[in-house]
Amino acid sequence: MTPPIEAVAMVTYLSFFVKNLVTSNGVLLPLGYLVVFIVLLAILIVYQGYSGIFYALVLGGIVFSFEGFRGAINMAAESKHKDYIWKSVIVALLLVMALYVFIQVAFIGALDWAKSGIAVGDWGGLAVKPSTLLSGPFAKEAEFAGLGWLVVILLIDAVVSPGGAGLSYAAYPARIFQSMAEFGYAPSWFKNLTDKTKVPGRALILGFLVGLLFLYEFPGFSL
Repeated sequence: MTPPIEAVAMVTYLSFFVKNLVTSNGVLLPLGYLVVFIVLLAILIVYQGYSGIFYALVLGGIVFSFEGFRGAINMAAESKHKDYIWKSVIVALLLVMALYVFIQVAFIGALDWAKSGIAVGDWGGLAVKPSTLLSGPFAKEAEFAGLGWLVVILLIDAVVSPGGAGLSYAAYPARIFQSMAEFGYAPSWFKNLTDKTKVPGRALILGFLVGLLFLYEFPGFSL
C-alpha cells in the first residue's frame, strides 16, 4: 500500500504551505482526503496513458536508489536487457548506502543541541518531546543555521519526492497481481493488458480501490 502512504506523506508536508489539510496530529481532514484522492487518481491515469513508464522503471538506472532496489526484480519481465537487472540492484544499494551515510554525517555535524531543546549527547531525546526536531528535522537544522532558502527547498522536495515513490510502487503490485492471474493464483480477469498501452489496467484499478480503503482506515501516520 505504498501509493496511499506516499500520497498521505505528500499532503502532510504540503500542509506547511496549505492549511486545513491535516489536523495537528497529522490526521487527514476532508480537504486532505480530496488531495490524496486526486494524487492517487493521477497515478492511475498516468499508468493508463503511458506504457513507457513500466519500461522506464526498469531501465532508469539511478532511479532505483529512489524507489527501492526491488523494483528491478519486480519489473524484470518488462526489461529487454536482462543483464541490467542485477547491475541495477547493486548500483542502487551502493548509491543508497552512500547517500544515507552522507545525510547522517551532515545531520550530526549540523546538530545544535541547545536549539534542539535537549541535553548534549541525549540521542534518544531527539525523537521525543520537547525536542524541536520531531517535525522536519533537516528543515529545522537549516532554520537554526539561518538557511531559510534551504528550508523552502527541503519542504518542497518533501512534497514532491513521495509522489515519485508512489508512482513507482503503484506499478509493482499491479504487475505482481497480473502475474498471479496468469498462473491461476488470482482471477483470470486481471491478467489482461490494455489494448493501447499494454499495462495491467484492471490490476491498477484494483490497487487504486484498495488504496482508498486503506486511507479510510489509516488517515495519518500517527495511527
